Amino acid sequence: MTGTIVLLVLCLWTTVGAAQELSPRAFWPAPEGTKVAIVGWSYSTGDVLMDPSLPIYGVDSKIDTAFLGYLQTFSLWGRTTNVVVKRFKPGFWASLDLNYFKGGRQTIGGERLADVQRNSRVGGTIVVPFHGRHAVKVGYSTGVVTDFGTDFNQFLVSYQVLF
Repeated sequence: MTGTIVLLVLCLWTTVGAAQELSPRAFWPAPEGTKVAIVGWSYSTGDVLMDPSLPIYGVDSKIDTAFLGYLQTFSLWGRTTNVVVKRFKPGFWASLDLNYFKGGRQTIGGERLADVQRNSRVGGTIVVPFHGRHAVKVGYSTGVVTDFGTDFNQFLVSYQVLF
């Protein structure tokens, strides 16, 4: 019981939180209890963000990532949201994903520097169903505006099964 109260207090302690999710349907209206298994692969290329105090520049990366996931929907205060998604028929959809964020201004000696960092990404995703409860998802995203870090391209392909 004490552990639950401590966990609840820690979860509610944050006064401001911000996040980006470039994957469409991060919160999507599906019947409660829907179960999805996912297996996939992602390939990312781009810059490696180094500590600015280090004299290291021009470091690039190529990252292959395999993933396995499981999702089960549940009701959370009866609320869900969608991003811009074009649904062609049940299970067959495509989306265009855009985001923009800024922040990270420095203050030195009480003086604000003119170094606000801003980044923007664009991507697309398409999901093609087959044999009723199976689907293949293909996605791509790239940096559009990158003032600092996170200048990378990402390609994703996954297989999903609904049960």
